[in-house]
Amino acid sequence: MTKKPTLSRRQKTAAPNHSTFTPHPKIEGNEQFLMFHFMEWIGSHLCDCSRVFKGDLIEMTVLAVIGQMFVRHHSNEATRNYALDGEVLTVSIAQISETTSIPRETVRRKLLLLQKRGGVEQMENGGWTMKIVDGKSTANQDLLNLQMRSLTRLMNLVDAVSSQIQ
Repeated sequence: MTKKPTLSRRQKTAAPNHSTFTPHPKIEGNEQFLMFHFMEWIGSHLCDCSRVFKGDLIEMTVLAVIGQMFVRHHSNEATRNYALDGEVLTVSIAQISETTSIPRETVRRKLLLLQKRGGVEQMENGGWTMKIVDGKSTANQDLLNLQMRSLTRLMNLVDAVSSQIQ
């Protein structure tokens, strides 16, 4: 049996490297059009998130980082190959803090709140992941409704810009 490779600390975090950022080539000449539609999308999305999280966008951000790792792990065969059989990839408080620039103690408090509400769980390795029961997320109905509104909003953005950007 060959040992599967482990993710490096850099591969596990989602923080972008701003010093090597290269703009997408289709932006040039479409800046105003794209910015209008993006601001329309992000503004309505953040307001919707703020309502669902009762104004606590830090809690939303912590949950989003855990959700991002969870979805990446469960939807990407290449990432799944990094986990040992039956292992769930998790994200640590330090990784969330490093990725988001939210202080570790604040991340810890938000994780405990999310855990109390049943949305996340801490694994034996100390890392955090989405809580799943019978193959389904235990996220409350408000979050499931937010997810559908978010996906609909995203597809509306795609529709709005796809005809302009070919």
